Amino acid sequence: MQIGIEHQPKGASVVYWIHKPEHTDITKQGYVGITHKKIRDRWIDHQSASRRNPDANCAVVNRAIRKHPNLIYEVVLVADAREYCERIEGLLRPTNNIGYNIARGGMPVDTMMGGIANRERWIQHWIDNPTEAANRWWDTERALLNKQATVKRKASLPKPHTKERKFSNRNKSGYAGVGWFERFSNWRAQIGIDGKPISLGYFDTKEEAYAKYLQAKAFWLAYRQDIITKNEAVASIRALQSGY
Repeated sequence: MQIGIEHQPKGASVVYWIHKPEHTDITKQGYVGITHKKIRDRWIDHQSASRRNPDANCAVVNRAIRKHPNLIYEVVLVADAREYCERIEGLLRPTNNIGYNIARGGMPVDTMMGGIANRERWIQHWIDNPTEAANRWWDTERALLNKQATVKRKASLPKPHTKERKFSNRNKSGYAGVGWFERFSNWRAQIGIDGKPISLGYFDTKEEAYAKYLQAKAFWLAYRQDIITKNEAVASIRALQSGY
């Protein structure tokens, strides 16, 4: 809800108050700010900041905007000079941490001072609580290490034969497990188990060779899924050997 935004002449500065409907004391509740921009644009800036990063700069009011959709955005004073608005803001917020304000009012760089005051407050908190600071650091480091391990593990997984994973340049057949054997001038099918290749035979066409490879791959998958033992898989695959 917006109150009084129509009372800002062109070029004028305003003091505004962001508060809950039940708030009645501007000196202790809500957020007091000043702006030389159009008051409606300043409210849009607050809303955007609360969605983009609620913990940056005006952290408390950003979180309040996210949490309470019924906040009132009210213009309390309009003046030609920004300096006058700064003095009023200083009277309403003479110290840090009043209402939703982090920094005291009346500062020419009020939007930055909120972030500076918040940072200094957290630095002092970690100095006073070294054990909590150490635990927070370790939790952050552990989360980062776990993330890096997950990314590395995903990157090492074999990809299917898609555009992202192309066949070897030496593969002239376009089929997995099938290659041209120059010595016999035929297509050779083979499959590997734990890095050891097993020849499946030589064929006139690459389609025949690939069909034999698929038969062998069924036993390879059964071995990988612990349905059969490695020796059983090797024996079954060798029984498929045919061709030349």
